[in-house]
Amino acid sequence: MISLSTAALLSETLFSVIAFSVFAHLFNEFLSEATFFWILFCIINYILGKKREIGGWKALLFSIFFSPIAGFILVVFSKNKADWKREEEALQLLRTIAANTTEKSASVHVQSDNNPITDDEI
Repeated sequence: MISLSTAALLSETLFSVIAFSVFAHLFNEFLSEATFFWILFCIINYILGKKREIGGWKALLFSIFFSPIAGFILVVFSKNKADWKREEEALQLLRTIAANTTEKSASVHVQSDNNPITDDEI
């Protein structure tokens, strides 16, 4: 016959095994759900990052290695590609205007040196 202390030890051990099994099952489900959502949000960051200056692959890798939240913050603070291209076009236009203005002003100075302005022209 089993003594009372042995029965208590067996029931405590059985309870521990069942509790650990339930905890492991719940943790496994949580881990698989967490992994699913981690990957899902990384893919969302990839899609959003494709339209940004950072690019999709950099956003995806940053999200995987650091966290999807950090990747989302990085994507949000990255410039939009369309805005970035417009800024580049505006800068190129300003450079062209500045170069044309410099050339015209240089030609005006050269012309005025060759033909000085007379009192009648003023």
